[in-house]
Amino acid sequence: MEQNFNNVSLPTGATTGGLFSWANPSRITADDGSNATLAPGGSSSGFISGNSFVFNLPPEAVIDGIAVFIDGSQTSATSTLELNIAGSGIKTAVFAGVTGGATDLWGLSAITLANLAAITATVNTTTIGAAGTAAIDFLSITVYWHVDLSVAPVDVPIRVDYKVFTKDGVYLGLVPNVSSKFAFTQDKNSAGSSIVVTAGKFMEQEIVDISPILDDANNPIQTNENQDILARTTVSPFELGGSDDDAIYKNGNRIQVWVYNYWHPNGKLVFSGQVNKLSFNYGASSSVDMIVNSDGLDLSQNLVIPVSSFTLTPDVTQTDQDTFTDLFAYTEGQPAKGATSWRFIAQTFVVGSISRIGAIDLMLQGTGEVTILLSIGGTAIRLGSVTQSVNAASPTVTRIFFNMPIEVLAGGSYYFNVLLPVFNNIRIFRSSTNVYDNNYAALSESGAYIEQNYDLYFVILAAGLGNTTTTYTLQDPVTGMLSSLLQDYNIRGGIVKTRNFTPAGLSITYEFNQDTIFDAIRKVIQLSPSGFYSYIDLGTAEIDVLNVSDTADFTIVNGRDINLASFAFSIESLKNTLFFSGGDTGGGDNLYRQYIDSKSIGNFGVRSASQSDGRVILNDTANAIGQSFIIENSVETQETSITIFDDTLDMTIFTPGKTVGFKNFGAPFDDMVLQIVRREPNFADGFANLTLGRLPLALSKELQKLNRGLLTQETLANPNSPT
Repeated sequence: MEQNFNNVSLPTGATTGGLFSWANPSRITADDGSNATLAPGGSSSGFISGNSFVFNLPPEAVIDGIAVFIDGSQTSATSTLELNIAGSGIKTAVFAGVTGGATDLWGLSAITLANLAAITATVNTTTIGAAGTAAIDFLSITVYWHVDLSVAPVDVPIRVDYKVFTKDGVYLGLVPNVSSKFAFTQDKNSAGSSIVVTAGKFMEQEIVDISPILDDANNPIQTNENQDILARTTVSPFELGGSDDDAIYKNGNRIQVWVYNYWHPNGKLVFSGQVNKLSFNYGASSSVDMIVNSDGLDLSQNLVIPVSSFTLTPDVTQTDQDTFTDLFAYTEGQPAKGATSWRFIAQTFVVGSISRIGAIDLMLQGTGEVTILLSIGGTAIRLGSVTQSVNAASPTVTRIFFNMPIEVLAGGSYYFNVLLPVFNNIRIFRSSTNVYDNNYAALSESGAYIEQNYDLYFVILAAGLGNTTTTYTLQDPVTGMLSSLLQDYNIRGGIVKTRNFTPAGLSITYEFNQDTIFDAIRKVIQLSPSGFYSYIDLGTAEIDVLNVSDTADFTIVNGRDINLASFAFSIESLKNTLFFSGGDTGGGDNLYRQYIDSKSIGNFGVRSASQSDGRVILNDTANAIGQSFIIENSVETQETSITIFDDTLDMTIFTPGKTVGFKNFGAPFDDMVLQIVRREPNFADGFANLTLGRLPLALSKELQKLNRGLLTQETLANPNSPT
């Protein structure tokens, strides 16, 4: 079994020379539309060389081939391309295209990682006559490589742990006596999945903490035999979701599922999510069922509302500070390293004549996650919470945004808690005296809060109503629009983070109006060239938006890697005619377009579909959507099913969107590269079912280049914000 990869890098440095040097050689280091040029005004020659490429391959990588892409043009000129590896051949350079390939070692028997670390790519160009010119926007190298995965590393029995955390990240323990099998279904371009966890254990009081009793100096009180005297804390394992008390069984808790097996003897986090439903079953065999939604499903519940659209106005301000308090995290049942206890800080305050709190400013120092809990003064009624990443090397005023503004009563008394949900050491800055009227800060050390004679540095910010529209002008759909939307979503407490994004290579104008984040992801995929897909890692809650690889990410060998494979070809869902309806173009009539694939109609007859989007009012926008639809849907589909077993393959790496090739199946199957469109892993039984489909027919690089200036405008008549 081989796992196949390709890494792309642009040079970070460039040089030029020869009889006539290139102008602006550093421009080949960025895909930005600005060119390095060679225009000697007569017959001459010059070279331009890209260097200092960064690939970050692992030591076990085996290099299979190298391709060099030149995004440029030449007139009345010839060029060659060479690598600085001894023995490698010189090739004719292809401008606006690829030289080399996935299995091209440039005449060598092997290319080493040492070769790769110092590699340069040099274009030697000769102009002919006064009209001879050449131009390069950027140059890139793609390295194709693989890792041999034929042998499982360690013989470890399969085990699945279900770790329970509060919604604020405090570890509570394992779900006891799980009797359900860990399995789920995940599709390409989906928001995520759900699992059902069945615990075959009746509710009873549980010991959740055994800790030493401390004296006034925070030292353990010991027996005559120098043994710590321990205190036991018990709680009910079930609490209602609105309760401030913690319990193993509680809606809103977070579950992490870890798998231990041959491939991951130290465990791998493969699923994380929130408990959305609890069912308690009484009878001959009592049990508890928990429905856990993966973090990605949060994307379909979060509106596209930019933080910048909320008008934030200071309401309560206390900015005196001359010292700090260290906060220590409570994690996995133990205080943080080097601490005898953990600390939670609280601060009371009285709001002015405001009705909504949107954010709180604190002065912090450190790196990690900080959680803010906002509650009604003198009660345990919690109004909202948010966890936000902090990365401050020095004391820094940090704005903590609530996901949505929180309703409060003018003149009401409130308080907020500050705590660390995971192992961190963060400082919170404060004054050394009580300077904010009669309100106060309180400190908890492993127990009840104790009033302190000081106040935190804090600012309570009132929020107005936010817009429900976001407009992007001439932005790349993936690296411009979606990156910005997810960054804003994370600031507002969103869980899913950006991981690997590939630029779509287009320049689009689009307005999102009252859409969810997941709606925005689907629209971005629709606006991108054919072949782009999204994948959410259900364990780490990270999202990739990538262009499908036309070479195999994995190669499966018949008789060694799998026992079951079924190849199927279908035209059941084929569509070769699209009727597209848009919005009013200004004259009272809606935009109305038709897109067809004549060859497909000749082969299979007319197969029609219709789509509508009232925000589309320009032909260019409709064309971007309609042409992509026809390209993807007008050909025969391949519906292939394979079953893989974890005693020969690590099933966790076969994720939706990746591509699979075949060996020893015979023609035409050995020539196929198929995309994983669905995976259904069953970790308890050690196998996964994969559904594979044909590769989308991607737009050519030349067509993508032409589309870079595409301008689209989509609008609705909705006002900017609700009332």
